[in-house]
Formats: sequence, C-alpha cells, structure tokens
Amino acid sequence: MMKDELKIFVIEDGKPVSSDIIQKFNLQIKDLSKNSDSEIISDFVGIVRRESSILFSMPKHYYDKNEFDNLDITKKLYYIKLVMNTIFSSVLSNTYSEFHNSDLETDLSFESFYKIYDYYKKFGLFYKKRTTVKKGYKGHISWHRVLTTSKKIISNGNLLFLPLYVDKKVNDETLITRCMIFAINYTNYLFSLFVDLPNASGLSSFGIDRTLLDNRSLVISKLKNLQNKIFKDIDIRLLDNLITFFEGLNFSSEKIHDLKFQNFNNIWEKAVEKYLNNYFQCVNNDRLIFSKSKVKNNFSKIPFSEFNLANTNHTLEPDHYFYNKSNDIQYIFDSKYYTVLKNFDYKEFSYHILLMNRAATTYDALIMPTRAKNRTEQYIQINKNYLPKGINSVKIYLVYLNMIHVLKNFID
Repeated sequence: MMKDELKIFVIEDGKPVSSDIIQKFNLQIKDLSKNSDSEIISDFVGIVRRESSILFSMPKHYYDKNEFDNLDITKKLYYIKLVMNTIFSSVLSNTYSEFHNSDLETDLSFESFYKIYDYYKKFGLFYKKRTTVKKGYKGHISWHRVLTTSKKIISNGNLLFLPLYVDKKVNDETLITRCMIFAINYTNYLFSLFVDLPNASGLSSFGIDRTLLDNRSLVISKLKNLQNKIFKDIDIRLLDNLITFFEGLNFSSEKIHDLKFQNFNNIWEKAVEKYLNNYFQCVNNDRLIFSKSKVKNNFSKIPFSEFNLANTNHTLEPDHYFYNKSNDIQYIFDSKYYTVLKNFDYKEFSYHILLMNRAATTYDALIMPTRAKNRTEQYIQINKNYLPKGINSVKIYLVYLNMIHVLKNFID
C-alpha cells in the first residue's frame, strides 16, 4: 500500500479514547483501561490497521497529539517507525534468530518471519537439488554417460569420445521456495512503512504469489505432508516456521493487522538504562548532567539481599544502579513510565535508607519521559525532623528525559 493512501489517527497510551475510535478500530477490552476519573484510556503502544486507516497509540509523553495531527504523512510515518523500531529492537536478537514476543500482540507470526529470513540470510532460498547430464565440455565429465553413449573416434592415434557429457547441478523451485518468498515479501508489503524490516531486496522481483494466500489451507496441508520428506534439521525448522507463518495469516489479512505492545514500561526501562550508560555525567547543583557526546557508564539492575535478617530471601532491585568507585558515589535510579507522578515513592526512599551505607554519597532519582527538554526537579526532600539521627538529608530527584532522544539512542 502506498503511504499517501493511508489515513492515520493518533491516541496516547494512558490518555482517554473516544467511543468512535474504539468502534472504528474494534479495540478490545485488553487494549483499554480506566483512569481515576473512570474515563476509558488506551493501554497499549503500537498500531492497529483497518484497511487504509491506521490507529497509532503512541507512548506516554511522546508527541503532542495536535502537533502530530498536523504533520505530513512522511513525518507521521517517521515517528511511528521510531516507536515500532524501538519495540522490535527490544524483542529481537541482533542475528534475527530469536524473537521474544511475549508482550507483542500481532496476528502475523513475526517470530516465524524472522526465522525464515534468518535461513534465507544464511543459506539463500530453499531449492530441491538434483544433477542432470548435458552435452558440453565445461564441468565435471559424466564418464558413465560418455562410455555408454558417446561415439568412439580414433584421431591421430588418440581415442576420442564425441560428444562429451558433463554433470550439471540444477536447483528446482519447490513449494517451500515459493512459501519462503511469499512470507518475506508479504511481510514487507504489509509492514515496511511502519517498521524497518531486514533487507530482502533480492526477492522483490518475485513479487507476491497471491494464490498461496487465497489457498492458505491447502498450502498448510501440503507443507505438513512434506514434514516426513525433509531430513536436515535446519530444513525441518524452516518447514515448521513456514507452517506457523501460514497458520497465523487471517482471511482478511490485508484489511486487519495489529501490532500492539502491552508493557511499554519494560521498553522505557531498557531505553533509559542505555541512555544513562551513554550520556549520564554526574549530579551537580541538584541537577542530573548529561554529556553531549557519548561516555561509558555501567548502570545495571543489581539485586541486593541479606538486609532482612528475618527473611534473607527478600531482595532490593533498583532499575538502574551504578557505583563509581573512584569518588565513592552511588546512583540509585528508577524508571517511571507514568502519565503523571503524584504519590510519595516509598520504594525509592527505602532504597536510599537501606543502601546509603554502601557509599559516601548517594543520589536517588525517578526518571520519567517528557516531550520537552531534559530537566530535573526535586521530588522528595525529607524534613530533617523525620530522619533518624545521623542522617541529615534525603533527596529524591524527578528527572524528565526527552522520550524521542531516549528512543533514538536505544535503536542506534
């Protein structure tokens, strides 16, 4: 489908959704939730396609809805692609061989698609190989055919065989070949406007064999009949993935396609950690300072245990922990993928109290997305009268990181 034919509607994860949008795109109960005002809100990030109409549920604090509506189609697709590429980067291995899609709801088996593509990338298209014998002089001579078929001629005292026959290896296209091409090209046709898929330009000239889609049940049956005729493990796995791919196609597959991610908070956490490791410098004058060029930090999710003598199996696990040994400073940060943050954060406060003895200085922060510039606020500053003796100050910062910058860094 050409991009100019698309009509794009936008909503925001965690924000109210109109009944018209719910009905038009047939949103399900699991796609929605309710806020404290009992308004129905979006509860996913991704795209929903109904023929030429596309619903984009963008992440919280990603882009101003009114400004997005006024973008041209090319820029709209750019910002959709940034989000979808982020989602796919979080569930896909670098080699395309693994696709962890437990949080991604789709009616197309992308896991099978990527494994089919991985086979293509490593081995090319599947062909049935056979050897044929032809007249010729270049190649491996088929002596059996020559000795039994060719005429024997003596010339200048030499015995000649005419004509010569040589073995030629031939790759025969099979149903498996056609299905591989279809799975790769059809997926690109449906989704290449919305997510960067692996390069398959070498197959574009084959087009899309729609007879395979129109006869989906028959194709599945024939593929299953081949399972006892394929013996190499790698080819068996290819066949299994082709069967899964075709079983996942719905009958109106060009009209209805969903790519919904239900737990974008997990992606925000991963993206924040990479951003911190690439750009965080220090805390100065109650502000988190970020470098303009890349640096190298070691923020990670580290469990701490044995602080509770009564239940030693209890653990603390801040989202992003980093101890700078050179200056004896520890940073305890937690990602917050919220629409708005209002309440006292007991968890971050407990992190500070229980871990403060591990370093001379401890900095705590909650990290939220924003569509504006990066900024830092003081979110919690405990009154000294409420602190145990010997503890003079507990501050917890609220840090806003620009969502688009964080996501761009994540897929870089």
